[in-house]
Amino acid sequence: MSPTTQKETVRLCTQALEESDVVFVWLDAPDAYGTLVELGYAKALGKRIIVAHPPQTLIRTDETGGDLEERDDMWFAYSIADVEIAAPDAKAAWDMALPLLESPHALLNA
Repeated sequence: MSPTTQKETVRLCTQALEESDVVFVWLDAPDAYGTLVELGYAKALGKRIIVAHPPQTLIRTDETGGDLEERDDMWFAYSIADVEIAAPDAKAAWDMALPLLESPHALLNA
């Protein structure tokens, strides 16, 4: 990818995040560097964040972050989310997230 294309990609991604109300991320690879940067940017903007991932890790069980010693190296990305979903694939995770997105108060109370 050329430097010009890279700059345009960054511009478009940050613009989309700035215009969003909620950010949904399927995070199934530890080398998803762009996605991790986008998560941090979304958090800094105060966006509501849903992070979904394969179920090989424990999900948060309480507001304090739950049981971290058995989580994989992506624990920090999971922990900044407002909602964390463990699902077998991105489609299943999206289906689990939809009810939260359809109700204006559901995500606030999740």
